[in-house]
Amino acid sequence: MEGELDENGMVIITNVYGDVCIRKARRKRQKLLVKQLMFEYANNTTLHGLPYVTRNGLTRFEKIVWLIMFLASMCMCLFLISKVWFKWQTSPVIVTVSEQLVPVSMVPFPSVTICPQSKCKVSVYNFTDMNVNLDQIVPVYLHNTSSLNETMINELIKFYGMSQICDALDSTYYLGENYRYTDASIVENFLETSPDYGDVFFSCKLNGNYMLCPDLFDKVVTSEGICYTMNSLAASDILRTTRLQRDYPNRASPDVEVVLQEYHVRDKLCNAIRSGFKVYIQHPADLPQSSLYYYAVLNSQVSSMALSFSILNSSDRLRSYDAEIRQCYFPDERYLKYFNIYTASNCMIECLSNITYQLCGCVNFYMPHSSSNRICTQYDDNCVQNARETMLHRESSQEDYVCHCLPSCNSVDYDAEILKTDFNLQKLIGTIDKIYKLPDKNELESYNYSKLEIYFKKPRFLSMRRSELFGIIDFLANCGGLLGLFLGFSFLSLMEIIYFVTLRLCCTLKKDLEEEKKENKQGKEIHIEKY
Repeated sequence: MEGELDENGMVIITNVYGDVCIRKARRKRQKLLVKQLMFEYANNTTLHGLPYVTRNGLTRFEKIVWLIMFLASMCMCLFLISKVWFKWQTSPVIVTVSEQLVPVSMVPFPSVTICPQSKCKVSVYNFTDMNVNLDQIVPVYLHNTSSLNETMINELIKFYGMSQICDALDSTYYLGENYRYTDASIVENFLETSPDYGDVFFSCKLNGNYMLCPDLFDKVVTSEGICYTMNSLAASDILRTTRLQRDYPNRASPDVEVVLQEYHVRDKLCNAIRSGFKVYIQHPADLPQSSLYYYAVLNSQVSSMALSFSILNSSDRLRSYDAEIRQCYFPDERYLKYFNIYTASNCMIECLSNITYQLCGCVNFYMPHSSSNRICTQYDDNCVQNARETMLHRESSQEDYVCHCLPSCNSVDYDAEILKTDFNLQKLIGTIDKIYKLPDKNELESYNYSKLEIYFKKPRFLSMRRSELFGIIDFLANCGGLLGLFLGFSFLSLMEIIYFVTLRLCCTLKKDLEEEKKENKQGKEIHIEKY
């Protein structure tokens, strides 16, 4: 170390100054090498137009023109790629018609729910008489709560429960906070007072074979009261809690013929204006519930329902997308508190139950609920209606979207066309009586009859499929096509860029450092010899 032998430190300063000069020269030389490498890439690249920018023999004006054209082409290419990216991010899903028709044997027969318009069996419970006597009983109770025995109190509670399904006169008597809510006994009252199988069904046919109607239909609680449903999934398959229906196996493609009957003598106030039956069609996995869309089966008519269905299946590749983008849920993606199976209908029912309990402190008798939830009475009709309107308002407002009840990714929706003709079973009974002298003619003539026929309109139907509009491969293909169109870009062009930026650059800089070390070593040897 020669610098340390100098007392004034002149040698050290000289060496430091020499190192600084060497580093500056190295940086300058490396910048020149990078510039030469860029020119080398431009001269040899496969990208269209770029070699003309650095080619010898061309004037500066020609080079500028080619540079402008190259940059304009690149900008146009990037602009179109951004459009493809935006479309991939916002509309990656497409719904198309499947090539093959789906036979009816591949889909479950829908669940059919029949709701009698006669809600109360007069021989069991006379709603009209109770309503007439209400003006006498309630004022006595309000002035002297000990004047009514337990039986009369129970009758009052039963009356207020029945008022929820009967179009009764508005009875606004308030029996006190103890009777502000009801419990599960309201369903027991419905079961006790509603028409039974023998009051609703005359005969049932499945695939041309007569069956016992209780074996074909199960009782179910809806907003209409007690209804009868067929082909619904088992309770353990739909609900996480117990429901009224018994287990019933899924059936494939039956032709159903049901002769319904309605007793002539009806309660004068309990829904007496309407007659016949309401029929609802839904998927077997949906909880049987009434809705605004129903089919009317009127007395003395044959109602023939020609079923059709629409299937929408989704590709499993869509699982990687957010549910809001594909606008559907796969079965295991959305948990429902009261249901094992997710459907949009079940989700809406649960959401309505939760909102009703949140706003009113109770739920309606037909809504799924836990054992701790209280059942609303007629005093809460306005609150329950407001809860329904609140849910619909929130659902229609994207800023306050609470239910998130998107459709199922794999769904089957049913529809029906209904044809009505005359059905005069009484006339047939009279004719048979003249021949065979029926012993129960009077009983048969005490009912109004109607017939319901259900069948698929066609043996096969169209289906839809939800799939990727742009997958990652499609996106790359679109980008590659645009790059090739505007720049002549290919996969090898990308490898060429990577080669010049990494391997070629590193090798060039390494070679320069090796030459620098070699020159420094030779310079020191010459200096020693001279010394």
